[in-house]
Amino acid sequence: MNDTLKLVIYTVLGVVIAVAFGMVGSKIGHAIHPPPDGFDVTDPNAIAEYIRSGPVGARMVVALAHALGTLVGALFTARMTKGNRIGISVVSGFILLATAVNQFANPFPMWFTVVDIVGVVVAAGIVMKLAHRFREQA
Repeated sequence: MNDTLKLVIYTVLGVVIAVAFGMVGSKIGHAIHPPPDGFDVTDPNAIAEYIRSGPVGARMVVALAHALGTLVGALFTARMTKGNRIGISVVSGFILLATAVNQFANPFPMWFTVVDIVGVVVAAGIVMKLAHRFREQA
């Protein structure tokens, strides 16, 4: 298999892993701090009210899941592609974009937006710093 095809495959898998971590983290956050009984997930007003009044811990679990998802997905891609920075950038960029869209689509408080986005950027930076180790192992 040529290097370009490997890069594409492992980058897509890295994105899938990162997204899965984010989804699992959200589920854990909602399991620890469930929404109120009768909560309608299709009602934008109910979602906005839950975001405003919901526990901080639930949001922190989600932000942590986004950062860890970025870290694990990008590390997987870095490991499998021998530290290819393009693959790491695509995985990290995809999660950063998804995080930003989520922030604009929902009325999160500003502190959460900052924590969530900074967490993803820091995780991406950590993997970029570690990328040379994977190249040395090749």
